[in-house]
Amino acid sequence: MASRTPGLPPVGRNRPDFSIAPSAYLKTKLEAIRTEHGVPALAGVLVREGGDTVVGVAVGQRKSDLSATASANIVQQTDRFCIGSVTKPFTGLLMARLVQQRADLAWTTRIRDVFPEMATPVFRTRYGIRSSYLDKTLEQLMSHDAELPYAPKNGFEMQVSRGDLTGAMSTDYSTPDSLAVRRYNYVITSLQDAPEPSPGSDIVYGGGCIIAAAMAERLTGKSYEQLMQDEVFGPLGMSRTGFGRLATSSAPDGLWEHNSNPSSGVLTPDAKAILLVENFNSHGPAGAVCTTHADMAKFITANLSESGKPKTVASDATLRQAHTVHDSAGTSYTRGGWHRIGSGTSFSVRHNGDNCRSRAELRVFPGLNHGYAAMSNVGNGCADGTHIGRDAVGATLSALKEMHDNWETLF
Repeated sequence: MASRTPGLPPVGRNRPDFSIAPSAYLKTKLEAIRTEHGVPALAGVLVREGGDTVVGVAVGQRKSDLSATASANIVQQTDRFCIGSVTKPFTGLLMARLVQQRADLAWTTRIRDVFPEMATPVFRTRYGIRSSYLDKTLEQLMSHDAELPYAPKNGFEMQVSRGDLTGAMSTDYSTPDSLAVRRYNYVITSLQDAPEPSPGSDIVYGGGCIIAAAMAERLTGKSYEQLMQDEVFGPLGMSRTGFGRLATSSAPDGLWEHNSNPSSGVLTPDAKAILLVENFNSHGPAGAVCTTHADMAKFITANLSESGKPKTVASDATLRQAHTVHDSAGTSYTRGGWHRIGSGTSFSVRHNGDNCRSRAELRVFPGLNHGYAAMSNVGNGCADGTHIGRDAVGATLSALKEMHDNWETLF
């Protein structure tokens, strides 16, 4: 019998049959990072080629003080993570869409244009409004260029944002209808304080996006939460994304957030995080979005303005505006609430978030058609020391970058 010449591999094949799948590779990486840094749960997602390739995985346990092998405590791929201040570019995408859709809203729309009552002498005298703030624009509010403090000294809203009230007051504040009223109150109290620029800068990183959300509520007659569902989450198919608590019981039925002692590294599940009042955070536009790795991939894809693919929320032209620092800014933050780094096609827009109980970071490279994000259910503890949530998320971002940069070799 004549010998048979071994067949050549198919054209374009660049890896052996036994090479690991990207999702399995990422899962192995995340498990190692989670173990090294001691975080309960960790998720990572990579979007490549304008959204044609998506790899995302969540690993770990929902609650640190329960058995890691108990079925109810094993992280599910549909579990949501709180992303903290990564919410700001989510709010930015909403504002970009409204700017694109509405004749009564532009990046240059001022506070006084939307709340004309605040410019009247009677109102300004009654509430101590500083008239200079009334000319601050939407783009200044979103890019931290309005010199407005995040925590007004008349700080009632700051005190109740996590449900520290009891009795009838707590009941009153645990309703959807209370949110727009409380955000309007935040606008008023924010305009009472003297400007507080950082030394050598006009930048005061803060809650301008809460005021922007209140402006959207006034113009549309809808709550911010409903607007996000109607204009962003719904059109993008982000069916697992929303606001409020991640779990409702100690069983648990979702992720628990954790406080971390920065000195000892001891984790404490945050019991407040499962309270009903968590669903009604008036500061939601600045830090209350919760999402899955799969839905985060959809948000990343929606921001890849140079992919050439159709967009369902904001056009490529509108996205470029949202990703750009406004003309007079002394800031690296953009109209869309992003932190912009670099120039040319390699620039990135990014944000991190940490509410002391969860940590997330997002990086998008519009000109290079990719992006990635990482999330954990433990934060920095809001104190100096060792921050396992930040470190685990940072290591995950490095692993995702390594996957993207070496894709053809790895897979």
